[in-house]
Amino acid sequence: RVEWDMAPNDASHAVIMFGMNDINLKTNYKPGANTTDAEKQASIDTCLTNLETLAGMLEENGTDITFMTPSIYDERPKYVADTNYVGANAALTIVGNGMKAIAAAKGYSIIDTNTVMNEVNKNFWDTTGMEMNIKDRIHPSPAGTYVIAYNVIKGLFPNSEVVAETFIDATAKTSSANNA
Repeated sequence: RVEWDMAPNDASHAVIMFGMNDINLKTNYKPGANTTDAEKQASIDTCLTNLETLAGMLEENGTDITFMTPSIYDERPKYVADTNYVGANAALTIVGNGMKAIAAAKGYSIIDTNTVMNEVNKNFWDTTGMEMNIKDRIHPSPAGTYVIAYNVIKGLFPNSEVVAETFIDATAKTSSANNA
């Protein structure tokens, strides 16, 4: 995509997120899989190497880079009947920490979805009864989507206290908006 879309169109900014597919979730963490810790680590290392390669290609084109850490994989045992890829969330956290280290070393921006979602998920179910992910353990619920969206906005506009303001005058039947 860099060669046929982003480079020819002089993309000014790219947000890059690597995650579950990149750690080979359903191969490495499938119950009963004979995947060794070394093989799991190799997938994580390959993921981070590919991330650096992609970012380097974009940087050569003058594109500003923002990394977005992976969302979480929910390993809590509440979904007894489905497959639980135990160890996947820890691997995603390792990838997220690697992304933060690369971003710091290269001067890239970072949107740390992984840390925030893990922190919120620790207490979210117990205090609200709501779930961060839907029952497939992977995709965010509406509440999880909100957490991600909030972090994207704060990551892209770190110095703005207000992202957008909307004004509605029902009597005059007018509206206006100011965006950061």
